[in-house]
Amino acid sequence: MGKIQKAIQKNTIKIFFVRHGETNYNAGKIKQGQLDIPLNQNGITQAEQTAERLFQEIKGEDRGKICIVSSDLQRAKTTAKKIKDKLNLPKLETSKIFREAHFGIAQGKPKKELKTQYYSHPKYWNFKHKGENSETREEVANRFNKGFKKYIDKNLDKKIIIFVSHSNCIKNFLEKYVIGEEVPKLKNCEYKYLEVCNLKTN
Repeated sequence: MGKIQKAIQKNTIKIFFVRHGETNYNAGKIKQGQLDIPLNQNGITQAEQTAERLFQEIKGEDRGKICIVSSDLQRAKTTAKKIKDKLNLPKLETSKIFREAHFGIAQGKPKKELKTQYYSHPKYWNFKHKGENSETREEVANRFNKGFKKYIDKNLDKKIIIFVSHSNCIKNFLEKYVIGEEVPKLKNCEYKYLEVCNLKTN
């Protein structure tokens, strides 16, 4: 392997995007958005299983070179804490910038009801018609990207960064800023992985 290839390999950050475990709202097909719903027992089990998978995947890595950040909503934070504890990481940071999209008045309503009232609406993803606190897809992606860049830039010495967040938040960010095309939503406690060159993002 040449010097350039070694340098690229040395200066690569592995990034994991993890969706939180199941809640009773997930199980009951109720729109959560930024409502602070806790994990149910199945979600706790899922978080423990994902923590174990990540432990096996990054086994042998220097724990001082791994960091984890989460949405401040408890379903993501509890999932992240399971991962932090399993990986024996020194701390868990949380931020509201990684919260799920705000769905306005649709939050807390059964998806079956929303399917007839909102999903067929041509401006469904322009959440503005559902309340002034709601967000568009672009706003969600931009919000996550702002937090992503900030967190990457202050952790350039790390080898692995784990983001624990929410399905729409991760999906919209990846589609706009990373993949450039439609991305399937992550299932509860599913994760996506990518590698980026260890360079400043601004």
